[in-house]
Amino acid sequence: MSLYGDPVTTEDGDDVTVESHTDIRGRMTIEEFIEARIAEDERVARKAGEQPGPIWDHALRESYPGIYTHEIDCEEEVFARVDYEPTADHIVSHDPARVLRQCAAMRSALETFETFGEAAELPTIGWIGLRNGVIRSLAAIWSDHPDYRDDWKQADERAVGVEQTCTDL
Repeated sequence: MSLYGDPVTTEDGDDVTVESHTDIRGRMTIEEFIEARIAEDERVARKAGEQPGPIWDHALRESYPGIYTHEIDCEEEVFARVDYEPTADHIVSHDPARVLRQCAAMRSALETFETFGEAAELPTIGWIGLRNGVIRSLAAIWSDHPDYRDDWKQADERAVGVEQTCTDL
């Protein structure tokens, strides 16, 4: 799904448009990739936050006589049932408000790097290495996305093939 040109409203109420930037080969830059993924996460979190409400919780309840499930609810309205408590914990820990805070924090980190880079007349090699490491680490969050490029992986990730799935954990 392409988000370029689609306006997204941030947590602060600012409208952000994801613009298309490409590298010398005409491909999406890593910064553009991260911003597009943040915008997607924000959009999904905002939509999820519309219903049933802002505070998610879960509890083990008897759904049928002798059958217990973890019901995930918001303001006493059940919107999901799972059999496995760690799954319920995971879902609840990713409620929309937390995801929106995470998106704002990642966007702030990107803006900090951009602001500092523009302020420095000649960024040091150490600064460039730090920036690139953090940017690549942020992009790795979405390494399973079809637009993620293998050349964005950290050198140590390429060497050992750090690709985990649920069954690998």
